[in-house]
Amino acid sequence: MTRENIICPSCETQIFATVPLGQQIICVSLKQGDPAAFGAKYKSASRCTNCNKSFTCYTNNKHECLVS
Repeated sequence: MTRENIICPSCETQIFATVPLGQQIICVSLKQGDPAAFGAKYKSASRCTNCNKSFTCYTNNKHECLVS
């Protein structure tokens, strides 16, 4: 697992999110949906350590290109 700096989509606090090795965060959202709708391949649930709200991290493998 690796850690990435993100901004909580609820309280806008800078926190760390852990993602599987070889992946990068594309988007974080309070809404859950199909990863493809967010331009991602995978999704995982996370929780803010400041406000304790749940949100979703959408990720891709680092070597994959996003196609619009």
